[in-house]
Amino acid sequence: MDFVGAGQHTDDMFAPAPRPNSDRLMAVIDGINSRQGRGAVRLARAVPERGWAMRREHMSPRFTTSWRELLVVT
Repeated sequence: MDFVGAGQHTDDMFAPAPRPNSDRLMAVIDGINSRQGRGAVRLARAVPERGWAMRREHMSPRFTTSWRELLVVT
């Protein structure tokens, strides 16, 4: 994920004001990422890079939410 520097974008008129010390926080995150590798620390709402996907063969049965997957005992 690439961020732009301060002053390189147009502010949103309806967005809340930036939190105090957010520049210091971003500097700390940038420092960690420069030492540990790009993407070591990222925002929780950031979409992860492709490469990880759920393995469907390990998906648990949905006994409580799907009538078709209910066990039948005879």
